Amino acid sequence: MLRCPPGRYAISKGEFTAFVRAKGYQTEAERGDGCNAWNGKEWKKDAAYNWRNVGFAQADNHPVVCVSWNDAQAYIGWLNQTSGQTYRLLSEAEREYATRGGSQSAFWWGDTISTAQANYDGARPSYNGSPEGEYREATVPVNSFSPNPFGLYNVHGNVWEWVEDCWHNSYSGAPTDGSAWTTGCSGNYRVLRGGSWDFDPASLRSAYRNWYARDIRHGFIGLRLARTLFTP
Repeated sequence: MLRCPPGRYAISKGEFTAFVRAKGYQTEAERGDGCNAWNGKEWKKDAAYNWRNVGFAQADNHPVVCVSWNDAQAYIGWLNQTSGQTYRLLSEAEREYATRGGSQSAFWWGDTISTAQANYDGARPSYNGSPEGEYREATVPVNSFSPNPFGLYNVHGNVWEWVEDCWHNSYSGAPTDGSAWTTGCSGNYRVLRGGSWDFDPASLRSAYRNWYARDIRHGFIGLRLARTLFTP
């Protein structure tokens, strides 16, 4: 179950811009060797690529990408300080619960998927007889497509979203209260959920788990936050 409400949208490029301007923050891509970006022909890691330049056109209402898990934590620290609220990444359990929107199917709307419902590579092998669709080769605005029953947008596809948990090969033994699992980690990896514009439809399933190193930067990785509510 949800321990606090998740954001309706992934964090946008415009929201991240406000953070960078206020703090003068440089992402790990900018301080290091760049980001893995799609240039229309191939994936390439280059120092010229970062959240400002991801290899394809983005407006401020697109999800920010090329941000590491560490960059996400820096953004959260600034947001908490300036807002007086308590924001954080969702736990893996919360992210799946939020994605499902009360369903038990592969996707919140059912067991098949089309590119009219989410942003992914529709030319990849079908999932469960789903129709072939388009490959947009880029992100779309964070408010694209229909929201799920919890009012959340793009819980399937568009960008992989960092969560708080570190990676475990199995979810057996995870906390039973929905909190993040941050002990007994397998390497320096953090979990991502949701699938992305460059992945196959099967990886967009509510239950699908993925992981990357916490300092990785990629043109299909972004973030979504939750806000902790305090009650008297």
